[in-house]
Amino acid sequence: MLGIADHTGLAFESTQKGIDPMHRKFITLIVATAIAVTGFSAPARAGGEDAGKMLAGLAALAILGAVIHESRKDRVVVTRDYRPLAPPRHQRVQPRPLPRAVSRNILPRECLRTFESGYGTKTRMFGRKCMKTHYSYTNDLPRECKTRIWGPTGERRGFNPQCLRRQGYRAAHN
Repeated sequence: MLGIADHTGLAFESTQKGIDPMHRKFITLIVATAIAVTGFSAPARAGGEDAGKMLAGLAALAILGAVIHESRKDRVVVTRDYRPLAPPRHQRVQPRPLPRAVSRNILPRECLRTFESGYGTKTRMFGRKCMKTHYSYTNDLPRECKTRIWGPTGERRGFNPQCLRRQGYRAAHN
């Protein structure tokens, strides 16, 4: 097997694929024996004309064999080296966003605040203005969870977190 490599990394091999040399010799021996036995077993009545035809046939087979051998001899096989790409280094994987059905039930934690009422008590609720800014589905929240308190700065509107939790909503983990 003769291998030649050029500067591009391609290797050229000038061997024939298929049958290895030992099998070729065996096949050649069998074919030659078959032709010889066929020639001896022919009747002795073969005349000069038949001998000429037989020699012409053998010559044609020899020429055909030589042509096939020469055509296969010039065959060039191209092989390429396999070089896998190196994996990229330190590539950050971005998390996929949550599906809409899941993200609708998760409320922004930054909107959960403690508000002071006019009587000195503190109340926790999701502020309405913050929810309108940071949550796309504020208008779809349950009406029974809406609440309002009066404090030193006036009326505050929002949503009761316990009521929303009973309805299947929860605050996001920050």
